[in-house]
Amino acid sequence: MNLDLLRKLNSYLPRHPLNQLSAIDDASYVPFENRGMLIKVDGYSLSRSLYPWCSARDWGFRAITTAVSDVYAKGCIPRIYAVSIGLPPSWGEQELREIVEGIAEAVRFYGGFVENVDTNYGEDGWIDVFVVAECRALPIPRFARHGAVLVVTKKLGAGGYSYLHYRYGEKIGDDNALCRDIITWGCRPVLNPWLPYALEKVRGFVLGSIDVSDTLYDALNQLSEPLGLEPFIYANPRDFLITEYLKLCQRLGLSAEECALMTCEDYALLLAVEPNAVEDVLQILEHIGEEPIAIGWLVGKGLGSFRGSPLLRISWSHREARVSLRDG
Repeated sequence: MNLDLLRKLNSYLPRHPLNQLSAIDDASYVPFENRGMLIKVDGYSLSRSLYPWCSARDWGFRAITTAVSDVYAKGCIPRIYAVSIGLPPSWGEQELREIVEGIAEAVRFYGGFVENVDTNYGEDGWIDVFVVAECRALPIPRFARHGAVLVVTKKLGAGGYSYLHYRYGEKIGDDNALCRDIITWGCRPVLNPWLPYALEKVRGFVLGSIDVSDTLYDALNQLSEPLGLEPFIYANPRDFLITEYLKLCQRLGLSAEECALMTCEDYALLLAVEPNAVEDVLQILEHIGEEPIAIGWLVGKGLGSFRGSPLLRISWSHREARVSLRDG
C-alpha cells in the first residue's frame, strides 16, 4: 500500500494524543496504568491467502501468527485476542470448527486469551485478528536512523519457497521430505515465543523493527523510507537464505538477488541495531534459538545497493496478490 496514501487517510482519523508510534506503523501504543498497551489488527481474504494444500485449521493458526508477528516486532507480548471470521458460500460449520481449532492452537502456543469471536458469510471468506498486547518497554518503531545495522533474526526463504511452489506449479511429490516440511511450514508458520522477551533485554540497542511478511524488499524499504534513508546490503544471500529456497530459485532462473528480495511471509524480524551493540544483540537472539545474521546497514538517499548493484524494487502487490517487480 502507498505510504503517502496511508498517511493521508490516517490524518482523517482521531488518534490518542499519547500514542508513541506513527500513523503508518504496524500497531498503535498507548500508555495505560504504568505500562504500555499495544493495539494491533491484521487480516486477509480467504481466496488470496490459503494455499491449495493447506487446511481451514491451518488458516486459523496462520492468521494468529500473522498478527502476533507484528506484535513481536514491537517487542510486546500478546494478551487478548478478538477474531472476525467470514465464510464463503461453499464453507459451513465443519470449516468454521476447523478455523476455530487452529486459532485456539495458535493462542495456546503464543499465550493469551480469545475473548470475542464474530462470524458472518460473504462472497469471499475473510479473517481479521485483533490483539491487545502488553509492552514492558517502549515499543520499537518502524524506522531507524542512519548507520544502523540491519539484522534478520533467522534465515529467510521458507515463505518464499511456498510462494514460488504455488505460483510456478512445482509438484510437492517431486521434492524431498525436507522440502515438503518447508511447504507445511508455509501453511502454519511458527514464531519463536521467546522473541519479545529477548528484545526486552536489548531494547536500548534496537532502534527499529519490522517483520518480513510482505517481501524482504518491502520490509527494507518501510524501515528506511520514513527518515529518507536506503538499505545497503552487503551479505551474500547464501548466508541468510535457506538452501532449498536458493535451489528452487536457481531451477526457475531467478538470480540470488531476486530470490532474496522477493522472499515473503517468512515472519522473521528485520531489526535496525546500534552498530556498537550488534554482537550483544546477536548473542541474545542465539540464546533463544534464533539464527540471526547482520545483512547490511542504513545509508543516505541514493547510496543504497545490493552488494554493489542497484536494489531491485520487488514488492508484494496487495491488489494483485502476488510479488511484482516495479520499475524505477
